[in-house]
Amino acid sequence: TIFRICSAPVLVVLAAMGRERFFLALAIAALLSDVLDGALARRLGASSETGRLLDSWADLLIALVSFVGATLLWPDTMRREAGYFALVLAALVLPNAWGLLRFRRLLGYHTMSAKSSGVLLAVSAVALFTGLTPVLFRVASFVELLVAAEYIAISVLLPDWTGEMKSVWHAWRERRAPGVAQAA
Repeated sequence: TIFRICSAPVLVVLAAMGRERFFLALAIAALLSDVLDGALARRLGASSETGRLLDSWADLLIALVSFVGATLLWPDTMRREAGYFALVLAALVLPNAWGLLRFRRLLGYHTMSAKSSGVLLAVSAVALFTGLTPVLFRVASFVELLVAAEYIAISVLLPDWTGEMKSVWHAWRERRAPGVAQAA
């Protein structure tokens, strides 16, 4: 998580310098560290509420910095795929705005779908920016919207923020459990 936070300003500098390959390499490393940090924290017994909160902020920061960097490095691609980038940006902003309004925090449920879509988005962005194909990124943008909808649905189902949640089905099951206060 700290690696991702520290990578953000470096990514901006690399983009401003026009260093495409270094930018992509560091962005991929940051994304891979996101995949590994939660599993490593759980395995070491080092997971905490603060760690989960920092992880959510680091995810948001890397996503926004990657968007800015891609705009600096590949302006033609960003213009050509603007509608799809708008979908990804909406999928990033809407659930986080909802979480801040509803719970005064980023949602950060780390659902199975969010983890899968994050990998898909990273792979598809590399395919897009290296000139392989835009199709995978276009598909990934709609998948990101589905994940955003799931995050919002989870927060509507549950009366309080609960931390990690595997899926909307798990949230629905938890809401139906005896002793759980029903949201109004």
